[in-house]
Amino acid sequence: MAKTSSNKRAPQNKIASSIFVAGFILCLVLGGGVIAYQYHTHKVARIQKEQDLLQLKVEKEREERKAKIQGLFDAYLNSLQSEIIAKANTYKETRKLLRQFNRPGNYIDNGAAKENLTLFRESLAPSLRNQAKDIIAVFEKYSQKIEKDLAGEENDLQKMFLDQWKAMIQEQLVNYVDFFTREEKMIQAYDELIVFYYSRSKIYKIDEDNNKFIFRSDDDKIKETMLLERIKELQAQN
Repeated sequence: MAKTSSNKRAPQNKIASSIFVAGFILCLVLGGGVIAYQYHTHKVARIQKEQDLLQLKVEKEREERKAKIQGLFDAYLNSLQSEIIAKANTYKETRKLLRQFNRPGNYIDNGAAKENLTLFRESLAPSLRNQAKDIIAVFEKYSQKIEKDLAGEENDLQKMFLDQWKAMIQEQLVNYVDFFTREEKMIQAYDELIVFYYSRSKIYKIDEDNNKFIFRSDDDKIKETMLLERIKELQAQN
């Protein structure tokens, strides 16, 4: 009977041992899986952190470049405006000389009238036209400079600031072009007036006390009035 009981316990012990070994192996497998999962999780988190730091660095550098370009933009804008203002003031001072060419006292005789015409056509009118061209050229000069200095920047930053610059420049440029278009019409109107005075310089008289022309023909008086009114209208526009 004792032998039989011993024989029954042996298989049970083997089963228990097998269960223990299997459980141990399972623990090892599960433990290894947990460790591997934790390692992977930490690796992913570390990579994400590195990517986030890199992104922050890239964004910071981009903002720094953007601020630098904005500083360049503002510097060029201030410089352009200063140059434009200086040239415009010079133009305005030169333009004041036009007033001399519709004063009767400056056309006292044929010689004076001819001198006025020569002075206007060879000096004053070319000077005003050249100054106008110089002012318009300032816009192109600064546009070329800023395009050159932005050539090495990122395409999107370059495009953003160039678009901003062109929009600002275009608005001002259109205003100046319109202004000088009207100025050219006024220069031509003065030319016509001076030619008229010169062509009549042998037949009119000057009333120095009242500072006016005395024409023999009523048509000449009407013509003078029309020319002076045209100049007055153009001056009022600018």
